[in-house]
Amino acid sequence: MFDLVHATWDKGPWKKALRAPCKLRLVLESEWGKSSSPATTISMVLDDAAKIAAARADAKMMLFGSCKDGHRSEIIDALATLRRQNDDGAPWLWVDVPWRPTLSGEWVPVWGVLT
Repeated sequence: MFDLVHATWDKGPWKKALRAPCKLRLVLESEWGKSSSPATTISMVLDDAAKIAAARADAKMMLFGSCKDGHRSEIIDALATLRRQNDDGAPWLWVDVPWRPTLSGEWVPVWGVLT
């Protein structure tokens, strides 16, 4: 269901999960989309982000790749709207690993937190 989960239970004896509440501490989704299509990318990112919006987890993370200048802010605004619509009080860490380097030739991931 998720690309990565940190939880309070371990694999092993199932009885261990019955001793305390099962909680998701962190859920992570990643979606790169298509480097040549900002509209397709944002759609694909939001499809995966909807899963973390529905999860009851202490913290959430969305990893994505923006396609062009200004695209990152479109994705972040959409993620913030999705978070608000779901009345989600958990912090969301987002990490953008852009498809292309900056004009100076640097390939710089950017991150932030939605609270």
